[in-house]
Amino acid sequence: MSFLLDRWLGVAELDEMSYERAEGIIRNYLKRPRLASKARCPRFLSRPSPPGWANRSPP
Repeated sequence: MSFLLDRWLGVAELDEMSYERAEGIIRNYLKRPRLASKARCPRFLSRPSPPGWANRSPP
């Protein structure tokens, strides 16, 4: 799939700003997506857990 996306970027008739945006979206979300983890993402650490989740055991 990465190969096809690169080929599309090569033939797409986009202005400079649109090309940069499309290339960034493809690179960040389609080619190498990174899933957030609690250790690396402070956003998850600042949210309080919903009531009753602290003592929940995994299914």
